[in-house]
Amino acid sequence: SWAPGHPVEDAQAECAWQDSDGRFRADACDVARPHACVADHDPADWRLSATADAWHAASCPQGYHFAVPGNAFFNEQLKAARSAAGAESVWLNYRRDSAESQRWVTDN
Repeated sequence: SWAPGHPVEDAQAECAWQDSDGRFRADACDVARPHACVADHDPADWRLSATADAWHAASCPQGYHFAVPGNAFFNEQLKAARSAAGAESVWLNYRRDSAESQRWVTDN
């Protein structure tokens, strides 16, 4: 779920990321972070991309795709994978629909 005060009312903060506390926050999409990747056939199996990059440059391991956890259990699985990888934050496949919109969507 979103951290208190997020998503922020800022047209530049169009992409979502998970912080060390597991809460979602919004930021400019060009910040370099690893990407959250879930196994194609196991929604509980989360990994991080090998490199940190801008939100639009997601590169997941083979058999995984850029994703956002759909519930608290999967969010905890991602949080554990992020912690195991030593990453403080990770991009989520969740973005503002448009600069003027308050609607958030995933890219499939």
